[in-house]
Amino acid sequence: MKKSTQKGFTLIELLVVIAIIGILASILMPTLAKAKNKANRIKCSNGQGQIAKAFIGYGSEYDSFPWLDPTLTSDQEANAKGFQYASLHDSNGNITRTDSENYFKHGRYNSVFNGAYIWQGYSLAHSIGNNSKMLCSPCDPKTIANVKNGKELQGGPGSTPSPGISMYNKCEQSYGICFGGDPLIAESILSVTRNMRTQSAYTFIKKAAEANEPSPTYNGKAPGNGYEWPMPARNINHDMLTYEVVPYGATDVFEDGGFTDYKWHGTHKTKFFTFYGGGQSRQRSISSLGVGQAQFAMSDGSTFQVNSDTDAKLIIEKHYEKTQEGGSAVRGGNLMFSMPYHK
Repeated sequence: MKKSTQKGFTLIELLVVIAIIGILASILMPTLAKAKNKANRIKCSNGQGQIAKAFIGYGSEYDSFPWLDPTLTSDQEANAKGFQYASLHDSNGNITRTDSENYFKHGRYNSVFNGAYIWQGYSLAHSIGNNSKMLCSPCDPKTIANVKNGKELQGGPGSTPSPGISMYNKCEQSYGICFGGDPLIAESILSVTRNMRTQSAYTFIKKAAEANEPSPTYNGKAPGNGYEWPMPARNINHDMLTYEVVPYGATDVFEDGGFTDYKWHGTHKTKFFTFYGGGQSRQRSISSLGVGQAQFAMSDGSTFQVNSDTDAKLIIEKHYEKTQEGGSAVRGGNLMFSMPYHK
């Protein structure tokens, strides 16, 4: 009787198979990662489009975006639409002093200029399903981890406990809101991903005020040294805004008459209007977006995926130029964003 034996894999054969699997994995993993990032960017654009539609819906109902709404001139008017309001001016029209009670509460009580509280508006909260989860980009897992199942938004003044939908500590938003967004100007920006390189809006407001006559300045102890940006319902200033920034280098328009390109000799040696890539900035980077990659939503509801600073600059420049030509704003060229970032 012949004894049959089964031959198994030799050690060398197993090692060869493992090596082949490793090679295939190294080839496929980057491709799969790229495909995942591409899919997430599409989802991000779709979500950003829904956010844009929320503001467009508000505009259809009230003929303007919240920050351009000329009726929000009192607590009563603001409350009726779900917002909070507090006067920052005294009986003589001057901005209240920084030691006043209203000054310390302004961030929450002027919610249309605050990305943490603007979603208290009844119309806006309803349009995003009464939940803050839509304010997180699928490209931004760091923010998603803070949000989990989202925060319930019923709308209305006093409905959201401090600090609202966080813009800083345990950041819960992936998009900055542009106060230059205008329902009458399709090319104006409504929102952008939070990975934009920025600078404080103070210099921008100051230079704009000085470039216009009469310059809206008030007492020296006023917030932001008294420089304001005129809006339909009320003027806004640097300290009245919350998490306010402008694209890095935006003040060039007041010095050179246009946006210029230059090198920033810093850690990243980046260019004008840089969008940070994953890992470049602890506060601003979005892990699934590379250098120069960003997502924009416009005032007509359209969205753009950009992959270079050059493309982003064109969108920002067009926004500036078109808003200078007309629209709902008292003064065109508004490039101020309420921008979330991680602590």
